[in-house]
Amino acid sequence: MTQEQLSNFLLSIKYSTLVETYDESATKQTIILPILSHLGWNTNSIDEVQPEYPVNGKRIDYLISSGITDVFMEVKKTSEKLEKHEEQILTYSFKKGVELSVLTNGLDWWFYLPMQRSGWKDRKFLTVDVKSQEVTTSAQTLRNVLSKQSITDKSALNYANELLSENLRKQKVSIALPKVWQGLMNDFDSPLVKIIGEQVVEKYGVQPTMQEVRELIYKSLTQKTNVEEIQNYRYFDARPSVAHVLEVCWLHYKTGMDYRQAVNTVSHKRDLVSTTVMDQCTRRLGIKAEDFRNLLADKRTLIAFLSKRFPEFTNQLENYLSI
Repeated sequence: MTQEQLSNFLLSIKYSTLVETYDESATKQTIILPILSHLGWNTNSIDEVQPEYPVNGKRIDYLISSGITDVFMEVKKTSEKLEKHEEQILTYSFKKGVELSVLTNGLDWWFYLPMQRSGWKDRKFLTVDVKSQEVTTSAQTLRNVLSKQSITDKSALNYANELLSENLRKQKVSIALPKVWQGLMNDFDSPLVKIIGEQVVEKYGVQPTMQEVRELIYKSLTQKTNVEEIQNYRYFDARPSVAHVLEVCWLHYKTGMDYRQAVNTVSHKRDLVSTTVMDQCTRRLGIKAEDFRNLLADKRTLIAFLSKRFPEFTNQLENYLSI
């Protein structure tokens, strides 16, 4: 099967209004097995795709095997949240020494390296969101990590390890940079404070005190824009095109974030690129970014607009945004 065929199949899923009603069995038959077939697997052969594989008295939905590398896959219904099932599949995979595992509801695909020496939540190296991402991107990513060829020649594992290493590097940087920044801010004699003071003198002819510069920096640091400091982040339970828009609105009203900050936060929480969330708040709603900002300025107008756009969620979104 070609990547174009896989992309076309994913496109049919992305814009289907029925897939989110599928139970687990329908998800397997109409989404999972066709995708595996598009990825080169013989879904009629239990040597390649074995359903209900026994693991320590339990069963994993699929053992996918190239004869060289095994992959565990756990499947849930399309509306199921995946978070509460992560530990289960990683435990099964670790006990069996499986190097690559997949947790999916057909729309969201989460990939793990179970044998890595890190916390189990840190073993997720990649996510695919069929509803939100471009289908060509989703198709290429699935081929990179789950095609029969990439599993057989182990390029999938190499790719996975590279991604996980980069993810862990970014995590360390995200911890280290604020600490270094805080250290510079707390030091009255730091180069940063001096540079800012010198720039103010040079450009505006006025000399700020070091305390004034320090207070400015401190104010910028303590604004509620750090996604790790947001308490009780509330996910909205709906399809991604609705949930992400509502979460941007919730963050704006809850924390005072502006549109761009809220988009970046939702992107971080959902493991998406920010352009995906921005697209959902604008083009997918038939408006521009400035229009969305204007809606945020008037909650009643916003709720009326979103209720008309998503009538099936009218009651939920009113309750969700009643902050």
